[in-house]
Amino acid sequence: MPGILVADAAITAEQQLQYVERRLQSPELIEWLAALSHDQWTGWTRWMMDHWNTTHPGGETFQERWQRQMRTPYAELSESEKGSDRQEAQRVIDLLIGYLNTGLHVKRLAEDRK
Repeated sequence: MPGILVADAAITAEQQLQYVERRLQSPELIEWLAALSHDQWTGWTRWMMDHWNTTHPGGETFQERWQRQMRTPYAELSESEKGSDRQEAQRVIDLLIGYLNTGLHVKRLAEDRK
């Protein structure tokens, strides 16, 4: 991990990890993630309501498809179905990277060491 977050050799990997852990436990991040969760739920609900009474191209009604997917462990989903979940996971990763980049710099780490 040295050199990944900062180039200051005086800041150890352990200090960097402690800094990241503190950032990940912040109320601000919880709000970012809560907003993302709401956005994901809103998008899903809007899509679901638009398709509630339609039939999926595979012949199942959407209700049948969703019930099947709820009973299916992630590892057993089709690649297409997994792709949708991966897109949502990537949104979380992107949010975390953006959040961590708002404060990862030498000055902030140096202040945290005091």
